[in-house]
Amino acid sequence: MLSVTFEKKERIVLSEFESLTLYELIRDERYFRIDINGRTFYEDPVFPFLEFVKYCIDWKKSIYRRKKNKCVDFIYETIESEDNPHLAFYQKNGKWFIDSVWKRFDYSNSIDFGEIEALIDKVICETID
Repeated sequence: MLSVTFEKKERIVLSEFESLTLYELIRDERYFRIDINGRTFYEDPVFPFLEFVKYCIDWKKSIYRRKKNKCVDFIYETIESEDNPHLAFYQKNGKWFIDSVWKRFDYSNSIDFGEIEALIDKVICETID
Protein backbone atom coordinates (compact mmCIF):
# COMPACT_ATOMS: atom_id res chain seq x y z
CA MET A 1 0.00 0.00 0.00
CA LEU A 2 1.34 3.39 -1.04
CA SER A 3 1.10 6.44 1.18
CA VAL A 4 2.46 9.94 0.79
CA THR A 5 3.39 12.49 3.45
CA PHE A 6 4.41 16.04 2.67
CA GLU A 7 4.67 19.44 4.30
CA LYS A 8 1.43 21.29 3.73
CA LYS A 9 1.18 25.01 3.14
CA GLU A 10 -1.72 27.24 2.18
CA ARG A 11 -3.42 25.90 -0.93
CA ILE A 12 -2.78 27.75 -4.19
CA VAL A 13 -5.50 28.86 -6.59
CA LEU A 14 -5.02 27.03 -9.90
CA SER A 15 -4.74 30.22 -11.98
CA GLU A 16 -2.01 31.54 -9.66
CA PHE A 17 -0.21 28.20 -9.75
CA GLU A 18 -0.27 28.15 -13.56
CA SER A 19 1.33 31.60 -13.67
CA LEU A 20 4.35 30.59 -11.56
CA THR A 21 7.70 30.51 -13.32
CA LEU A 22 9.89 27.43 -13.27
CA TYR A 23 12.20 29.24 -10.86
CA GLU A 24 9.27 29.85 -8.48
CA LEU A 25 8.20 26.22 -8.78
CA ILE A 26 11.60 24.74 -7.92
CA ARG A 27 12.20 27.28 -5.17
CA ASP A 28 9.32 25.80 -3.12
CA GLU A 29 11.08 22.98 -1.26
CA ARG A 30 9.22 20.83 1.25
CA TYR A 31 9.52 17.64 3.19
CA PHE A 32 8.21 14.73 1.08
CA ARG A 33 8.01 10.98 1.76
CA ILE A 34 6.51 7.90 0.13
CA ASP A 35 5.94 4.76 2.16
CA ILE A 36 5.17 1.29 0.87
CA ASN A 37 3.42 -0.96 3.37
CA GLY A 38 4.54 1.32 6.22
CA ARG A 39 8.20 1.32 5.18
CA THR A 40 9.86 4.49 3.86
CA PHE A 41 10.72 4.02 0.20
CA TYR A 42 11.60 7.64 -0.64
CA GLU A 43 12.25 10.63 1.61
CA ASP A 44 13.55 14.11 0.88
CA PRO A 45 13.52 17.01 3.36
CA VAL A 46 14.03 19.61 0.57
CA PHE A 47 11.93 18.18 -2.24
CA PRO A 48 11.08 20.57 -5.14
CA PHE A 49 7.42 20.14 -4.33
CA LEU A 50 5.61 22.56 -6.63
CA GLU A 51 7.65 21.40 -9.62
CA PHE A 52 6.45 17.89 -8.73
CA VAL A 53 2.84 19.08 -8.42
CA LYS A 54 3.07 20.59 -11.91
CA TYR A 55 4.32 17.27 -13.25
CA CYS A 56 1.45 15.48 -11.44
CA ILE A 57 -1.12 17.77 -13.04
CA ASP A 58 0.38 17.34 -16.51
CA TRP A 59 0.46 13.56 -16.07
CA LYS A 60 -3.17 13.46 -14.93
CA LYS A 61 -4.17 15.46 -18.02
CA SER A 62 -2.39 12.86 -20.17
CA ILE A 63 -4.53 10.11 -18.60
CA TYR A 64 -7.70 11.81 -19.77
CA ARG A 65 -6.31 12.19 -23.29
CA ARG A 66 -5.76 8.44 -23.46
CA LYS A 67 -7.43 5.35 -22.12
CA LYS A 68 -6.26 4.65 -18.56
CA ASN A 69 -4.74 1.31 -19.52
CA LYS A 70 -2.60 3.07 -22.14
CA CYS A 71 -1.42 6.04 -20.09
CA VAL A 72 2.19 7.08 -20.10
CA ASP A 73 4.67 6.23 -17.39
CA PHE A 74 5.12 8.75 -14.60
CA ILE A 75 8.81 9.72 -14.72
CA TYR A 76 9.52 12.75 -12.52
CA GLU A 77 12.90 14.32 -13.19
CA THR A 78 13.76 17.59 -11.50
CA ILE A 79 16.00 20.19 -13.06
CA GLU A 80 17.51 20.69 -9.59
CA SER A 81 19.47 17.45 -9.76
CA GLU A 82 21.52 15.45 -12.21
CA ASP A 83 20.43 12.29 -10.38
CA ASN A 84 17.11 11.34 -11.94
CA PRO A 85 14.43 10.14 -11.96
CA HIS A 86 13.53 11.28 -8.48
CA LEU A 87 10.36 9.23 -8.68
CA ALA A 88 9.00 6.90 -11.34
CA PHE A 89 5.87 4.84 -11.75
CA TYR A 90 6.30 2.76 -14.86
CA GLN A 91 4.57 -0.07 -16.70
CA LYS A 92 6.09 -3.42 -17.49
CA ASN A 93 4.11 -6.31 -18.94
CA GLY A 94 0.85 -4.56 -18.11
CA LYS A 95 1.74 -4.01 -14.44
CA TRP A 96 2.88 -0.87 -12.60
CA PHE A 97 6.10 -0.52 -10.60
CA ILE A 98 7.87 2.18 -8.58
CA ASP A 99 11.49 3.30 -8.69
CA SER A 100 13.74 6.19 -7.68
CA VAL A 101 17.43 6.98 -7.78
CA TRP A 102 17.00 7.92 -4.10
CA LYS A 103 15.05 4.82 -3.04
CA ARG A 104 15.85 3.33 0.34
CA PHE A 105 15.15 -0.22 -0.81
CA ASP A 106 14.28 -2.15 -3.95
CA TYR A 107 10.60 -2.91 -4.35
CA SER A 108 9.91 -5.44 -7.09
CA ASN A 109 6.21 -6.10 -6.46
CA SER A 110 3.69 -4.49 -8.77
CA ILE A 111 1.50 -1.64 -7.55
CA ASP A 112 -2.16 -1.20 -8.37
CA PHE A 113 -2.70 1.74 -10.74
CA GLY A 114 -5.51 2.98 -8.46
CA GLU A 115 -3.02 3.45 -5.61
CA ILE A 116 -0.70 5.46 -7.85
CA GLU A 117 -3.56 7.62 -9.06
CA ALA A 118 -4.79 8.15 -5.47
CA LEU A 119 -1.31 9.28 -4.38
CA ILE A 120 -1.11 11.76 -7.27
CA ASP A 121 -4.66 12.99 -6.60
CA LYS A 122 -3.84 13.59 -2.93
CA VAL A 123 -0.79 15.67 -3.83
CA ILE A 124 -2.79 17.79 -6.27
CA CYS A 125 -5.98 18.15 -4.19
CA GLU A 126 -4.18 19.12 -1.00
CA THR A 127 -2.06 21.72 -2.82
CA ILE A 128 -4.24 23.30 -5.52
CA ASP A 129 -7.54 25.06 -4.85
